[in-house]
Amino acid sequence: MFESILALDLAFSFWIQGFASPAFTLIMQLASFVLSAIPLMLIAAWLYWGRREKESFYFMNLIVLSALFSEAFKQFFQRLRPSFASEKILTFESHSVNDFSFPSGHATLAGALFAYLQERVKKGWKILLALLVFLVAVSRIYLGAHFLSDVLAGLLLGFFVGKLNLWLRKKTEHMHFKITKLKEEVLLFAFIIGSIIIVVFLQELVLAAVIIGYFAGYSLWKELRFEQSGKSLKRKIVGFAGIAILYLGSLSSSLEQKFISLFLIGFWVTFLYPLMCESLKHHLKRKGKAKKSKH
Repeated sequence: MFESILALDLAFSFWIQGFASPAFTLIMQLASFVLSAIPLMLIAAWLYWGRREKESFYFMNLIVLSALFSEAFKQFFQRLRPSFASEKILTFESHSVNDFSFPSGHATLAGALFAYLQERVKKGWKILLALLVFLVAVSRIYLGAHFLSDVLAGLLLGFFVGKLNLWLRKKTEHMHFKITKLKEEVLLFAFIIGSIIIVVFLQELVLAAVIIGYFAGYSLWKELRFEQSGKSLKRKIVGFAGIAILYLGSLSSSLEQKFISLFLIGFWVTFLYPLMCESLKHHLKRKGKAKKSKH
């Protein structure tokens, strides 16, 4: 069904790759990397450790919805990547024959972020978001990962996903969203199931592992009714160091160990690290009180 637009897609890919250079390639790779699993988790962590748990929650929910919708459409259309359509396409990423192209997952997430955040941020941030969307869209074509039509479809799908996430947020906030209520626990369980679908059916290991860990920790933290009391920059930097250590541990591991390490990154963000910080804070408080009582 894509034969009628293949000539246009190829022509645009050849044109954009005509600007190929080491510097331009690096810029395009960085643009795509920004919307990969670990940078996204760093953003979620920054929000969560800044005591903006709800913002972090809906940010991660947006990622889940984007992945589910884009990958579901990929499985339905099963369009092969550009490198399988023409040997003249430059490829900077490796993709298997079962790793389909339509629509672009990166473009879907970029469009979703813009649609979700455009009503919630100031003009300056809107311009930066629009620039990010543009760079991501161009990067997916330049790197040989997608055709122009894949990217345009992803942006349109992402716009829908972003508005859907915004609607879900307004709906749950209208219901006075509290994660410990039964109906919200069912909703959270649905997010975890969605993440499991991503890894089992759609084979997105890195993304699914960190998301499952994130929502598991979020659920446990809220169920135990813990509260975060600090949000200093130093605290966030130490937390990021923990993420870096866990990520490095996942690089040279077996598939099972890799999944556990990535799961622990998400769990570290929403439960382990906040618990460690609060435990240390209470310990220092008790120690300070003990010193005062001695005097």
